Amino acid sequence: MKKMMVVAASALMALSLAGCGGNKKPGSSSDKMNISIFTIQQRQQPPADNKSYKWIEEKFGVTFSWDILVGDKDQKIGVLIASDDLPDMVEVDSEKFQGAGKLRDLKPLVEKYGPNLMKHYATAWKKMIDQDSEKDANGNIVAEHIYSLPNYGVIDGVPSDTYYNGNGWWIQKAVLKEFGYPKIKTIDQYFDLIEKYYKKYPTIDGLPTIPFNIITADWEAFDLWNPPQFLGGNPNDGNGHVVKEGGKYVYYDIFTDDNAKRWFKLANGYYQRGLIDPASFTDNRDQYYAKIAQGRVLGMFIQGWQFMGEPEQTLWTAGKDERTYAPLAVTFDESIKPHYRDRSLPNLQ
Repeated sequence: MKKMMVVAASALMALSLAGCGGNKKPGSSSDKMNISIFTIQQRQQPPADNKSYKWIEEKFGVTFSWDILVGDKDQKIGVLIASDDLPDMVEVDSEKFQGAGKLRDLKPLVEKYGPNLMKHYATAWKKMIDQDSEKDANGNIVAEHIYSLPNYGVIDGVPSDTYYNGNGWWIQKAVLKEFGYPKIKTIDQYFDLIEKYYKKYPTIDGLPTIPFNIITADWEAFDLWNPPQFLGGNPNDGNGHVVKEGGKYVYYDIFTDDNAKRWFKLANGYYQRGLIDPASFTDNRDQYYAKIAQGRVLGMFIQGWQFMGEPEQTLWTAGKDERTYAPLAVTFDESIKPHYRDRSLPNLQ
């Protein structure tokens, strides 16, 4: 029988199973269990003195060995499946393991060994049932299976994740620190703050400071035309926004509404003040992200996942924590309630 693999994006399942291994105390090395994990999150492996991991090892007798993605994701997953040399757990956004029949059904394990997990997932349990579970002739599921466990997001209706990588007006932490972490609520306040810092520090590490940069290259040009919907208090509905009128939901194209006109008029003014990098409209992707990695871009409207990989990781590695970024949820004026955070999905199918 081929080796089956438990798929989960956190150590929750592992810890619950590790804690149900009888009356043995996980004090001796012989009782310890090592869990191998493959993750597509290209982050540095936790150091040996990480407090959380040391606590897990001491309390549950569990250690971890990491296989962190390097190179092409799909190619790596294909190699793992073909070799049948699979880790205990994976954190992926791919259905290929399931399609290859490499996943172990977690439902009976959670029901038997994970009372705390059952409680944790209570409101989302039915949604976690695999859509491809066995069905009868009428399409009713007759054998329920669960192959993955949500590891973040909304489980009980309240966003609980502390990691944010969505839309926002990102600003260097050095700028906020310089002026005592002021409350920035409007787009004018945002650009005024950046301008003050820019005038005070026209260079950073010997290179010209860039007050604000926009990526307009290729498909990422949405960072130029998406701001109006957020500045107007609308959520991330693509290139427009949805409103309810007369009992019906109506979609308004972002390029034809008043918010777009208002934003581009403001953007033109910021450009004339020398706050928007002229190269924003000619730089390719590599040139744009290289400037972020240099630590000289003070602000940008962008989704966090676009730059939190290599560009910002370069700053962390260089010890330039103050040149990394924090997101601000600004609007046209203080009468508008911001709506930047996407309504999180609990990682369910």
